[in-house]
Amino acid sequence: MTAFVWAFFLLGLIVATIASYLPTKKETIYNEEKMEKEQLSKVCFIASLASVLVSIAFWVLMNQDDPAHGERFALFIGLWAPTLMGLANYYRQQV
Repeated sequence: MTAFVWAFFLLGLIVATIASYLPTKKETIYNEEKMEKEQLSKVCFIASLASVLVSIAFWVLMNQDDPAHGERFALFIGLWAPTLMGLANYYRQQV
């Protein structure tokens, strides 16, 4: 039961964080023109945070029949965060 509470908490945190960075006007992130590098930096940053949270969720909610598979998959997802943070910093410096 506690795992589901944590999963809903993490899901709410992810949704609240992503909603705070969405554009306020009725425009989409992907315009016909190139996405601005500042927006791309924010998307990469949010994706890195989501990667960490999803990794924790997979670790907590892993299948008890094969826990090693759940641990490896959670670590695999958690390893995306440094790459996405690096991309966010790269695009932030390009602005």
